[in-house]
Order: sequence, then C-alpha cells, then structure tokens
Amino acid sequence: MLQPSPMASVLARLSDLVFKGIPSLLRPRLGARSSLVSSPAAGSGFHGTAWGGEWSEDRHEQVRHYKHWVYVAVSKIASAVAMNQPNVSFVRSRDSEVRDRSRLLGKGARARAITPLLSHEQIEQVRPEHPLLRLLLDPNDPDVSFGFFQEMILYLELTGDCYLWAPPGPGGRPQALWVLPTHWTRPRRGPSGAIEWYELAPLEGGYARVLIPREDVIHLPFKSPISKTEGYSPLSAGDRWIDTQESIDKSRWASFRNGIFPGVSVEFDAGMKLPDEKDLDRIETRLMQRYGGEHNANKPLLVPPGAKVRKLQLSPSELMFVESADQVRDSVLALFGVPATVAQVNSSMTYGSVLAAQSSFYSLTLNPLFRFLGQVLTEKLAWRFDKGLRIWWEDRTPQDPELLEKQLATDLAYGARTMNEVRSLRGLEPYAEPWGNEPWIPLNTLPISEALARSREDASRGGSPGKNRATQGDPRNIASGEE
Repeated sequence: MLQPSPMASVLARLSDLVFKGIPSLLRPRLGARSSLVSSPAAGSGFHGTAWGGEWSEDRHEQVRHYKHWVYVAVSKIASAVAMNQPNVSFVRSRDSEVRDRSRLLGKGARARAITPLLSHEQIEQVRPEHPLLRLLLDPNDPDVSFGFFQEMILYLELTGDCYLWAPPGPGGRPQALWVLPTHWTRPRRGPSGAIEWYELAPLEGGYARVLIPREDVIHLPFKSPISKTEGYSPLSAGDRWIDTQESIDKSRWASFRNGIFPGVSVEFDAGMKLPDEKDLDRIETRLMQRYGGEHNANKPLLVPPGAKVRKLQLSPSELMFVESADQVRDSVLALFGVPATVAQVNSSMTYGSVLAAQSSFYSLTLNPLFRFLGQVLTEKLAWRFDKGLRIWWEDRTPQDPELLEKQLATDLAYGARTMNEVRSLRGLEPYAEPWGNEPWIPLNTLPISEALARSREDASRGGSPGKNRATQGDPRNIASGEE
C-alpha cells in the first residue's frame, strides 16, 4: 500500500501541473493536509488497474470521447447549468423569528425554488456578502463561476463522477473550490476498508501523485447499479450508440478520402479504338473546359459518335447510410436528454418549437440535475458554514407566452392580480401609488379603495345605488349581486 510522505518539496511543481494559478495562501494548508506518494512506473497509468475492460468503463477513455455528438450534448448541458447561478438561503419555520422579512421569498418565488420544502417552511435569502455565496460566485483565483460549474458538469456527464476539492482555511471553512479531473482521481482505502484519501495522479506523464484527505473532497456521483462508491456514466449506458456513431463518421470520412465521385460517365463504343493516356487527358480537358463549372450548368452535352453519357446517382444503400447516421445522432442526444432543437440540428425551427424544446430541456433534464446538485452541495458543503443553510437553483423553465396572456386576462377580470404584479412580469417599474399594490375589482377595473371612496361620496350626495352597481354600495356585495 502507498504510504503518505511529506510533500512540501514538490508542492510548487504539483500546483503548476494541476492547479495552475492557485493562490499562494492555499499552499501551506495543502502541504499540511496532503501527502506525496511515489511516481508510477513508466506506462503504468492507474486508470488501467482500477477501471479495466472496455473503454466505457475507463475514465480516461470516457473523457477522450468528448467529441462529435457527445460534445454537442454535454456542452449544451454544461453551459445551461453555468448560466444559472446558485442561491444560498436559510430555511426557517413559519413560527421562527426572521430579522429581515424583506429577504423572505414570496409564494411565487418559493414555488420556483428547486429544493424540497415542507409546508411550514420558508426561505430567507442570505446577504450578498455571505461567505458561502461569495465562494460559489468566485470559487477560486483563476476560475469564474461560469467556468467552474461548466467544468463540474462536464466531468459529471462524461464519467458519472465529479470530485471537488475544498481546502479549509482559518476556522475550518473552505476558502476555495476546485474541480479535480475525474480521470486523475480515485479513492484510496485505509486498513479498515473505508475511504481515507483521494489519490490525484495526472496521466500525461510520470508526475508525482498526491493524496488528499477524504474530508477535503466533495464527491458528486450519478447513482450506479454496479458500485456504491463510484458513479455511472451515460457513456457506459450508451457505449454501443457512441461506437456506432463514430464508426459511421469514420466510414464516411474514409469514403470521401478513398472514393471516386464523378458526376457523369462517358462510355465508348466497343468497336472504337481504345484511347491511350494522352487521348484520355485531351478528352477530359476539352470536356471540362466546355461543360465544367456553374456557368455551363444544364448546357447540352455533345459527344462524338459511338459514345454514351450516363448520370451517376447515389444508390439506395448509400441513402440508408445517411439515415442511420441521423438515427444514431438522435439516440446520443436522447441519452443525455438534449432535444434536437436545443442541439441546433432541427432545420424547421420556429419560435414555438424552440420554446417547447427549451421547456422540455429544463423540465426533464436541467431541473432534476439542479435538484441533485443542490442536495449534494447542501449536505457536503453548506453545513461547513451553517447547518441551516441550503444551496438551491431556481426553476427557469420558460412559460408559454400565449397561456400567460390568457391567465393574466382571467386574473385581472376577477381581481386576482395587482397592476404592479403585471408590470413586474412585463419587466416594468411598479407604480408608486398605493393602488398599484391593490387588487382590482371586475366590470370597471377600479381599485377597491377608489370604489369605496366613490360609493361613500355618492351616498353622501344621495345617489341611487341602482345606477351603477360597480361604483355604488359596498364592493364586497358586487360579486354576489346584492345592493
């Protein structure tokens, strides 16, 4: 078994190889909590000993398959996750005291929070300067939040596992977050059989290997039917589809590289003298000069007596070859849950089809992923700052604009919305007047306060309540028809 040893002498080299740009303040802490082990023998990459067999079980090969339609699908998911910033909040009971009630989420925002909540719980957002929120928005020195989450999802989708290094700072709280390359990382067990370290070893050479304490690493796995400690990659589930897709691409590339694709063929009469090489070159040159190029398209073709011209077309088997490529493409996109429209391969895109594809992408792919990320990061990271903290994402599924307009019209007709709610949905500034936050009654769309004022004014003047039921008497009687 590998024995830990001091690593201060190689720390600078390791940080250049693996964590280029790591802040100097982390290096002493890394040296105190990590250990160096001997370099592997030449050509003995550890991935072959831990994940033997076909490429779909080899993390190094899984990462190398980040190309073709796998690249399209994974990059779309990673970019979409990176576009949505995480939220950090306290989860409070409705009976608990809240210092700043302005930070409580309303019912609409609470309904869009992708996190499990009980009926009596409410969400209180943390202040912008909270250390956990600042850590998620700026995880380390060279990385921004977008790149950090993009890299995290990249390894998670390709290998089924993602490892985050959270080196502790003063007070034991993580002061940075780094994505460890999954194909460089594997768990190391102690004498009891439990995971005690994570071994980090770059594969691109005989670099020094490092042991990082288990408590400094956050593991995010996709559940596996095979292992309780390692994740299961979509590539392992769809390896045959991906192999077929790559075989089709290789075959098409070889066909174009090795094949001959003339548009027409000229057949000479059997009784004619066989042209030699010079004659063929002369005939080809004259033929191309007279009939080649776009300016000679559909020009009548004149051939000497005894010669025949035939047009060459794709055979049915070649056409089926193209169709099979499209079928495999759709299978790979479905493997990762990316609609064809989101992958930008649908030729008949309309605004409605794009909106429907985005809604499906968020509902069926991104939102379950957000729920998974939020729960794991809450359990493994948020507790190090406060046990009451929770990390979550917001449901950004686009709404159907036509349905929204119908809902707004119905709500306004029955006094179920305020003007400021409507203006907020439109991206407009709210009305400063108090009636902007009051529901409006139906029929003549007046604020309740104004309807009451008019009713009292008409009553003081001796007006008849039967002239206009919407402006006379108590507005509470309008819906029931009482005067």
